[in-house]
Amino acid sequence: MNGEAGSELSKTGQDSPKTPKSELNDSVAQFIQKLPTLVKPEDSQRFLRATPKGVFVEQTFLTTLLQKYIDWFHKEVSSEASLSPLKVSKRFFRIPNPPLYYLVESKPIILGHLLRREIKDPQRSGLPHYFGSPDDARTTFNPRDPIAEELGVEVIQGRDGREFSLAVRGRTVRFGERTLKEFSRIGRRLDRRDREATFRSAALRDALQALAEAIQSSHPASKDKPLLIPVNKNSAGNTFLLYGALTFVCSPNGFVTACYDLGGQALFRFVKGQLIDIHRHGGRGKGFELMGPRSRHIAIIRSKNTEFGVGAKAFEQFIRNALHRPIEGPKFRGWYSVADCLEEFSDLFKQSSLIDKHKISHQLPRINFRGARFWVSRRWLFITNNRQLITHCVDLYSNNRSPNRSRNRSRYTQRS
Repeated sequence: MNGEAGSELSKTGQDSPKTPKSELNDSVAQFIQKLPTLVKPEDSQRFLRATPKGVFVEQTFLTTLLQKYIDWFHKEVSSEASLSPLKVSKRFFRIPNPPLYYLVESKPIILGHLLRREIKDPQRSGLPHYFGSPDDARTTFNPRDPIAEELGVEVIQGRDGREFSLAVRGRTVRFGERTLKEFSRIGRRLDRRDREATFRSAALRDALQALAEAIQSSHPASKDKPLLIPVNKNSAGNTFLLYGALTFVCSPNGFVTACYDLGGQALFRFVKGQLIDIHRHGGRGKGFELMGPRSRHIAIIRSKNTEFGVGAKAFEQFIRNALHRPIEGPKFRGWYSVADCLEEFSDLFKQSSLIDKHKISHQLPRINFRGARFWVSRRWLFITNNRQLITHCVDLYSNNRSPNRSRNRSRYTQRS
């Protein structure tokens, strides 16, 4: 056979022959065919199911199955190849941590992994068969999953889909499956330590556990302290729960309608989404005109008898610095939105005056500003290029002197 050995194999000696990759691929299919003879009937009945899409393996039996493959491979294919359970798992599932699936054939559901290989006739495979398709736990939460009862979460069918309810400090907090999926996506974007601890399998059941713990450990946001909120969530009765870099939006009846975080690249995504919402509802505000999503800049400010474009990076820098050090003014002493920030950005730039570069050179980043002009308004330094685009916004009072922060991946905790 042609081809080189897969990355899962390593030779035990320099003269050991390589196992072709095609042979290794074929070996998985061969192993599935031999599986009924390698596993005890009572174990097959308890842990395995043949489905049209592949072999379903109960999660606690996976380590045993990987070892059986290694033993079989050494005996039937190549005794000189070195295999580990991790390498075999990557060969079986293409990824080191295979996703979880639900198999629903009786009252107690079965959680496990799907070894994807087409089985044309599961009934004649020699394994216990299941004609349905296992449900992907990354996109589905089964209400009979025992983790809900363990967490004290009640799962009910609401008007708009599945809902979850839990008691938090004497009151009932509810959220829908949409919020659960949104939280799962956010959680997987957080720093590596949190992701490994909470979202190992990317299953919604893991996200449910983390979300329940986050809501129970959260605390209400004070109306008297600065908090950046979605532009359409500042209606009467809405409250906000804070948990680290996460913010939960709650309706007056205690239903969590959304969650978001503002750390690292998440701030860019949040601001972009908010600007789209503002543009959808008219796109004009006090002192600025918002441009469309496909425009090179996000807004136009008319000042000093000139039209200035607002660069996305400059506006993001303005908001990021404001999260660290609140903006002065009554509008920012409590909850404020991206629209409020854009109005303040516009007002500050209109009040700015030109300043000599040499007076603020020690607070400039080490990039080429040829043809740039520098404008100061209170604690803010605006930088424009020769096309009248505001490219940077620097907080002169900040200890961090580099305005080029769009790639910063650190997490910011909002003030509560």
